Amino acid sequence: MKKIILPALALATLSLGKLTAQNETYMHGIGVHFGTIQYNGDLANQYYSTDFGSNEAKPAIGLSYNHYINKSLDANITFMHGTIRHNSGILNPSFRTVVNNIDLMLRYKFNNGYMLPVDFPVAPFLHVGVGDAITSSNTYPNDNSSIDFNFPLGGGIVIAPASRLSGIIQTTHHWTMTDAYDGWQSRSTKPKNDNFLFTSVGLKFNFNTIEDMDRDGVPDDQDLCPETKGSQDANGCPDTDGDGVSDKMDKCKTLPGIEANKGCPKVDKADLKVLSMAMQGLYFETGSANIKEESKGVLNNVVDVLKRHPEYNLAIEGHTDNTGDASKNLQLSKDRAAAAKDYLVANGIDASRIASDGYGQTRPVASNDTEEGRAKNRRVNFMVVF
Repeated sequence: MKKIILPALALATLSLGKLTAQNETYMHGIGVHFGTIQYNGDLANQYYSTDFGSNEAKPAIGLSYNHYINKSLDANITFMHGTIRHNSGILNPSFRTVVNNIDLMLRYKFNNGYMLPVDFPVAPFLHVGVGDAITSSNTYPNDNSSIDFNFPLGGGIVIAPASRLSGIIQTTHHWTMTDAYDGWQSRSTKPKNDNFLFTSVGLKFNFNTIEDMDRDGVPDDQDLCPETKGSQDANGCPDTDGDGVSDKMDKCKTLPGIEANKGCPKVDKADLKVLSMAMQGLYFETGSANIKEESKGVLNNVVDVLKRHPEYNLAIEGHTDNTGDASKNLQLSKDRAAAAKDYLVANGIDASRIASDGYGQTRPVASNDTEEGRAKNRRVNFMVVF
């Protein structure tokens, strides 16, 4: 029965990995582990002892396979080989048990983006699962072997988890279902199960079975630009400014920005307020494109913003209400936008940074049926572009 349970659980866990979205660069890891195996039972508790003499820690070796499920969980299979022993008992002076154990565990990773950043260089984890140990001991009648079901529980840290080669330090307690390792199960009225601890350091090689044609670390099934070497943050596409927005989606390829702005920098709130005040405070003489003297202060503030931010370009749009001839209104809106541009250029802003145009009465923001609405429609908009 035990031989059936463990493979079935392994198959179920790995199937879960296939059903879950996999978005790590390396979904598989093979590890080799070197450490100690220590005994805790009726005769002694050797856990975490630094005495490497005949009665305490004994060398052990392990092999593991790790399979990515999601940002929080991995599936892990670990094989361990070692020998537990004790040489100084009163009723049972010595025992020696060879342990070949296989564990199937779920690993909870703390670098999951919730508790620690996903790319944190040191990744703590906890793991728990089920195991089977094939053991051979001099305490068994006729030195027979046994298959012993157990429950592994432990944790550790992975060093450089996102790289090809990771270091790993871990410790795993195995709570067993047997009291036969030390030979005391028939000699005590209160027998204590014979548990063991595997503590190790090791190396883990991380890889992906899916091809990576451009060798940028992003597998082809996740790479939006599989034939062009790119950035992991930009889903495998080139990202000149390194802002995480691929060049083909980035309207500001050489300026680090944000995705919400299509890769362009976020405009400061204070600067947006200056542009809004310029729209509200820019006045012209009636029926003309002559800027009133009282409006030059708000335009000077726009000049200051553009000088402080050479990455900003400006789009100026002129609009009118529907009073009068539509074609004349269109021309007037163009002239007023151009007049605002001329003022900025005359005060030191390069003309190539400013575009102006007019739309007449075609884009109202309020009803033209009231004076208040018509006043809102007579406007010049200032917008930062890149």
